[in-house]
Amino acid sequence: MRLLKTQGTLLFGLAVLVAAVYVAQAATCDSAGSPCVIDVGTSSYNNSETFLTAVGCVKEIHVVFGSLLDDVTSPHVELFTTSGSKRNSIVLDAEQEACCENAPLDRASTCIIDRSEEKIPFTLFRCINLDITDQWPGYTRAKVTFIAPYNSDMTDDGKLSFCLTAAHDPTFTSTNPLRSQPYCIDIQVQRCSACLKQGQGLVNMAKQWGTQWTQIYSANQDIIGSPDHLEEGRLLRLGPLYALREGDTLMSVALKFGVSVNQLFYWNKYLRPMEDTVSENNNTMSREVGVGHQLCVLPKTCYNSFADQQPVFNQIEVGLKPSKGGAWADPKQV
Repeated sequence: MRLLKTQGTLLFGLAVLVAAVYVAQAATCDSAGSPCVIDVGTSSYNNSETFLTAVGCVKEIHVVFGSLLDDVTSPHVELFTTSGSKRNSIVLDAEQEACCENAPLDRASTCIIDRSEEKIPFTLFRCINLDITDQWPGYTRAKVTFIAPYNSDMTDDGKLSFCLTAAHDPTFTSTNPLRSQPYCIDIQVQRCSACLKQGQGLVNMAKQWGTQWTQIYSANQDIIGSPDHLEEGRLLRLGPLYALREGDTLMSVALKFGVSVNQLFYWNKYLRPMEDTVSENNNTMSREVGVGHQLCVLPKTCYNSFADQQPVFNQIEVGLKPSKGGAWADPKQV
């Protein structure tokens, strides 16, 4: 058991409390003294579960590393890929969040570090930050903040991952410190989904996505209680995925669900830079996507309940730059 030598102070009381909480898990660490993740499920994220998120969501994961033998130094935590390559973390301020969330066509020029990034989506490691939030003798708490970048829901079936390792040098001179096993987090980026932002309710979220709040509410049957009191950051489905059939075009899909082609482009931003089906005629209304490809569609299911007061979304109205094709409006209702 860990021996704590500080006595008669508040620090001693805190250290005893920390030891009491963590000692059971610390006892499972490598007997050679390598750090390990402790208190999984309480202080540390349980990596046996896949972390669900959506493009543009800002999420946090906390992990505590400790050691059985070292009660003096705090482990040093680092960020790695699953293949073992070390990565530096990124400062995730509001500007960087926008860089991660937006398509290359919409990113500010300040987002680009070198020209090779101009036309490609960012990887997870351009949108992740590692921060050490607490350290006690023998323990370190790490906070990882990350954003699922644009198009990550369309790549590798929406799967992302990162790993943390911790190391300490009990002699303070070793060139090969004791190192923990990689603690890897698997992430699933859910398509046709978004997270509630600060101060945003279903009505504002629906307006941002060109739909009605009842559409989002009906797509999330796990909502319990008032839809006006949902927690910030909650992951919500926007609507269903529609599998394209033989003969479908973006126009026919739009008419089928009572929406506009521009809305389909907004809900499926990856379509914009794709090759057009008949580019020689400058037709920007369809794309080369195959039968079975799934589009995010938010069907217009509530028009009659609004009569002539049906909300019409316009990008300019909410301060967004018009996308290719101009500001959208819903097709005429019949």
